[in-house]
Amino acid sequence: MSDISTNRHVLARETARTLALSVEGALMQRLAEGDVDVERLQTSLLAVASGIAPTRRRLINHGMSKEFWQEVRRRWEVDPRDGYAWLSKELNGKVSNTAIRKHAIEEGWSKLA
Repeated sequence: MSDISTNRHVLARETARTLALSVEGALMQRLAEGDVDVERLQTSLLAVASGIAPTRRRLINHGMSKEFWQEVRRRWEVDPRDGYAWLSKELNGKVSNTAIRKHAIEEGWSKLA
C-alpha cells in the first residue's frame, strides 16, 4: 500500500471509531432516559459495529430465536412492500430494519408476492 492509501485507511478507521463512540454514547443516553429497550439498543449497536468493521462478520442474533427469524422472513416474503423499515415498525422495533436486511441478504430471502 502507498503512504497515501495507508493514511486514508488510518483516517477512515479513526473516523469510524469516533463515529461509533458518538452513536454508542447517544444510544446509551437514550437507554438511560428510558427511550429505547435493551434488545433494540443491542441491535442498533450491532448495526453500527458491523457497518464499520474492517472485515466481514458473521451475523449475530443477540437473543432472537431461529423461530423468530423464520416468522420475520415469512412475513417479509409474502408482503409486496419494498424495504424493511415497515417490518421493523410492525415488530414494534424489536429488531432494526438493518438487522432484518442483513438476515435477508445472508439467508437469500426473496419476495413471493
